[in-house]
Amino acid sequence: MIAQGNHATPFGINIEGLKRRGFSKESLHAIRNAYKLLYRSGKTLDEVKPEIEELAKQHSEVQPFYDFFARSTRGLIR
Repeated sequence: MIAQGNHATPFGINIEGLKRRGFSKESLHAIRNAYKLLYRSGKTLDEVKPEIEELAKQHSEVQPFYDFFARSTRGLIR
């Protein structure tokens, strides 16, 4: 994630860092879609969990993202 501002808010994903680590275009697209679902869709966390879970089944790179917020007991900055 990239965060911006005083009282940082999520701004996007770190595309350049992921590219440097060798992520494919398809993987980057899947990660970006997961980000958009969670942060830009306007839906609640409970509404997007099944959608991101399905995306994680199709793209293993999204699985850590899903695992993190699925087991989080403190919530997410949104």
